[in-house]
Amino acid sequence: VYQDVFEHFMLPAADQLYADADFIFQQDLAPAHSAKATSTWFKDHGIPVIIWPANSPDLDPIENLWGIVKRKMRFYARPNNAEEPLSEQPGLS
Repeated sequence: VYQDVFEHFMLPAADQLYADADFIFQQDLAPAHSAKATSTWFKDHGIPVIIWPANSPDLDPIENLWGIVKRKMRFYARPNNAEEPLSEQPGLS
C-alpha cells in the first residue's frame, strides 16, 4: 500500500512540483518506511532517501506537540459507537 501511494500520488506530484530538478525524500524508520520492498522501490525509481529517527523531538519539533495531544486525549472517553461524531464527546465541542 505504501508503495502504491508513492506510485500514484507522490511521483506525479513530485514531477509536477519539481519537474526536472532532483529531490531527496525524507522518512522515519516506521516499519512501512524501512521495509525491504520500500527500499527497493525507492532505488528502482532513483529516489534518494534520508532516514530520519522516529520520535525525535530535537530534530522534529512536531513530536513535542504530539506528546501534548496524547496526554490531553487520555482524559477523554473514546466513542462507543464509531458513528458518534467526535464533536459530541464531552469537552471536545
